Amino acid sequence: MKKFILLASIACIAAAPALSAEKVSWTGYTDHPNSMTPEFTFLEQIAADVSKATGGDFTIRMLVGGSLPIKGADVCPAIADGVVQMGVCGSAAAGFLPIYNVARMPMLYETKDELWKGLNEVVTPYLDRALDKKDVKLLAMYSYPYHSVWTINKPISKLSELKGMKIRTMTPAQAMLMKAYGAITVTLSTGDVATAIQQGVIDGYLTATGGAGKLWIDSVKYNYRTRLSWGPGMVTANKAAFAKLPPAYQTALIDASRKASVWLTDTMYDEEETLTAQFVKEKGLITTPYDAADAAEARKISEGIWGEQAAKIGPDAVSALTEVRALLGK
Repeated sequence: MKKFILLASIACIAAAPALSAEKVSWTGYTDHPNSMTPEFTFLEQIAADVSKATGGDFTIRMLVGGSLPIKGADVCPAIADGVVQMGVCGSAAAGFLPIYNVARMPMLYETKDELWKGLNEVVTPYLDRALDKKDVKLLAMYSYPYHSVWTINKPISKLSELKGMKIRTMTPAQAMLMKAYGAITVTLSTGDVATAIQQGVIDGYLTATGGAGKLWIDSVKYNYRTRLSWGPGMVTANKAAFAKLPPAYQTALIDASRKASVWLTDTMYDEEETLTAQFVKEKGLITTPYDAADAAEARKISEGIWGEQAAKIGPDAVSALTEVRALLGK
């Protein structure tokens, strides 16, 4: 693997070799830019639980997005190369780990239950094996709520009204669906969206209220509550660094990661509708309700996208998609 090159100025914060078999210090990173949201708080929970379980001998310094010159698409490569020892691989990891796109196919998972059924019974083992080949250890899965459509200056009540609008998408399959409706797609990491809004680079984006939607609520006016896709993410570690941990530390890290990921998923799902209602009342957000007929049309278009994308990724993606569709009756 080509080594991920990071500016020498951050070398001082990379974890040093353990002083003994028991003393370990790691650095964790996420591209999420806000330290006051659940997406960062859950990482701090992992660090706190690991430290407690190991009597303070295994410590993890969690860093917020923007504190290192690592863009969203580079977080997973940075973990693979040991620049940081652990972190979150989110939507921007789709290029590094192509099979991850199966977890984020638009309109494939209609409900939270369908998403987790597909993840638990089919997709996660594929992700685990694919990450292992890239020197990354999968610790836990979490998920944002469903992605709806947010527009800055123009309301929409159906997806065809996105024609000609510049929309930020997060995966190739999302982009293909938006292009099918005539939208112009833009790829941006989470940390770059606020600037893009200010500069007029985009007219809207796809995200969850209980996810990044709350970051940009002061810059957006309209939200179409359709359920286009879901946002599963991965808590990961450098494979070699994980292997060097004493077994008790490995167990502590996995347990803490899974516990915090359940908390994060539940918290963001709980926030989805309550925050949306709050933003309508306090921020003047104007929402358009879910339209079942419009969603059915999007699902029909998406069926062709699923197969095309899986074929581009390779045999494992085709197998995973086939298994998920059989499992969910799609």
